[in-house]
Amino acid sequence: MRIPKQIKIGGLKYRVKVVKEIDKKDELSGETDNQKLIISLQSGQKQQALEVTFLHELFHAINLNLDEKEVEYLAMAFYQVMRDNPRVFKYGK
Repeated sequence: MRIPKQIKIGGLKYRVKVVKEIDKKDELSGETDNQKLIISLQSGQKQQALEVTFLHELFHAINLNLDEKEVEYLAMAFYQVMRDNPRVFKYGK
C-alpha cells in the first residue's frame, strides 16, 4: 500500500505526514487531528505496521464515534482483507 501525502475523507482533504515523533506523551504510532485535517504517522515503523496505522487513523477520521478497540479491530481486519485480495483493491495502472 502506498501512503499518500493527502487523502480525501468525507469531502475534506487531510494531509498525511510521516513524522519523527508524535506530540503526545503516550507511545502512539499515529494521530488524527480532525480540526487541522492532519493524519500523522510515526516514522521508524515496519512497512506493514505503518500501513495498519494509516488505516487505523483513517477510521478515526471517518467516524469519530468509534472507540479505540473498534478502530483497532477494523484497521487490522480491513488490512488483512486488502492483503488477501490485492486485485480487488488495485486501482489505476
